[in-house]
Amino acid sequence: RVLEEHVAACDGEEGRRCLGLGEEWRSHPTRQGVDVRTTDAFCGQAGVNGAIGVGDAAASSEAVRAVLADPDKRRLTDPLWQSTEVVRSLPSRLVRIEGWRTLEFGIVTERFKAPAVVVSPRDSLVVRVRLKSVDGTRVRLVQRSVDAPALAVPRGYVRLRLACGGYQIRAVAPDRCTTVYVNALDPNGYVPKPVVRTTMPDRAMTVAKAAQAAERHRKTGKWR
Repeated sequence: RVLEEHVAACDGEEGRRCLGLGEEWRSHPTRQGVDVRTTDAFCGQAGVNGAIGVGDAAASSEAVRAVLADPDKRRLTDPLWQSTEVVRSLPSRLVRIEGWRTLEFGIVTERFKAPAVVVSPRDSLVVRVRLKSVDGTRVRLVQRSVDAPALAVPRGYVRLRLACGGYQIRAVAPDRCTTVYVNALDPNGYVPKPVVRTTMPDRAMTVAKAAQAAERHRKTGKWR
């Protein structure tokens, strides 16, 4: 439920207050129509770097969701992504949130390339929920790290801790939608500050990258 509240940030000022968007969040110059904010202490947790991106797309919500959810298109928005594996699918009936239908629930592991030579590649182990509002206008994917000692960290990787991650896509017209992307993590090891200061705003720009791919597909029928 805490994670669900975090991703509710896309619903205006009330959502921003829910995320605690106060002075601890840095506002960055708007790029490609995306409102970008970052923090070094997400929800007061020192060492947890957070990024939020909010932007519109001249494309359907389903097209934007396809860019963000389909592994074949994942590198369009995340060049560091390597792989995603569903470790275990769980019954969707276990997640009940008023006003929402649970479409997917499970444990997932992902691997990511290192963002710099001096940084080790990362992997994550998260519980993931995909939801759709009862009125059909919004889709949310929410996830956060879980502990599972039996699932060893791949050799050469460092397991990051995802405090809060996900997105909401809200349809405002058949060919227009608004997306909010939230990513807050503890890299669980040394990462030079210049790398953090570069990569976190770039994470927020996932919104713009997804919009560009979806808009391109609407105009040309091609994702790339």
